[in-house]
Amino acid sequence: MEGDYDTEYIWDDGIIVKITNPFAEETLEYDKDGLLKRKVITHRESEGYDGGEVEAVLYSNYKLDDKGNWLERMVKTNDEMYKEYRVISYYGENSKASRTVSEANSTQSQSASQQSQLVQQDNGNIPDWIQGVWHLDINGPNGIAVANYIITIRGNHATFVDGKTTKYDGECHVEDGYLYLGTYKRYQIDGKTLVFMGRRLTKDGDGSSFNRSFRTDSDVMRYLTDRTFYSGSHRMSFTYNSCKIDGYAVSGAPRISNFSSSSATIVVNPIGGGRAAYLYLNASNGTIDYDGDIFRAR
Repeated sequence: MEGDYDTEYIWDDGIIVKITNPFAEETLEYDKDGLLKRKVITHRESEGYDGGEVEAVLYSNYKLDDKGNWLERMVKTNDEMYKEYRVISYYGENSKASRTVSEANSTQSQSASQQSQLVQQDNGNIPDWIQGVWHLDINGPNGIAVANYIITIRGNHATFVDGKTTKYDGECHVEDGYLYLGTYKRYQIDGKTLVFMGRRLTKDGDGSSFNRSFRTDSDVMRYLTDRTFYSGSHRMSFTYNSCKIDGYAVSGAPRISNFSSSSATIVVNPIGGGRAAYLYLNASNGTIDYDGDIFRAR
């Protein structure tokens, strides 16, 4: 449901007990009433995770409607605690009553959010740093790209493009530490970055400014992974495991062969073999020279 990859669901006596996808395995536990009480997430090796990292999510303090479906519950993760709400409208019920319940829950949700010290963003208010264009590129085995997402945020409006197909075009809002694209997708807010299933999104326009000095290979890689470089209609970006052109991995892990205080040579070996490519980085003006083709950070 969240992308172009397979997800396996394992059921036992009518309830889901395990969910497996390329990024994580989730084991679900329920109380005697059949309400979810604990979810253990074991992350697989992927961008942002080394693999084997375990996260436990606890669910408690349920409030149910008269049909036994939950409307409120507390959620505790490794890092935070917050309240989840949902509104259920049943077929055939009075529409005015449904709207009243929805409005009441919405008001209650906003009030709880304002009181929580854990929530740093006002509901519905999109911070300036989120405004702009974000990219999420997901690679499968051997660095083969399986997804290339572009999320554009303008005010309280968002578009989500998968490859060349627009899959969402509508409102967005911030709530309880997440950026929501309507009910289509949500992204965790971590500092001043967005995270989706353990993968950090990269943002256009992080700038070419550089007022430090490279002291180690790691300094160079941190500079590269924080920026996107453009030449004409093409863009170049880096992870610790690949060099990407237009969101598609074209090489294995970049190697820094030499560097000075503001320049470096980046060596990349194409996927599938072939001659190594040498990229020349000039951090003082935010450019990468690839065989005479200049890519600029912006």
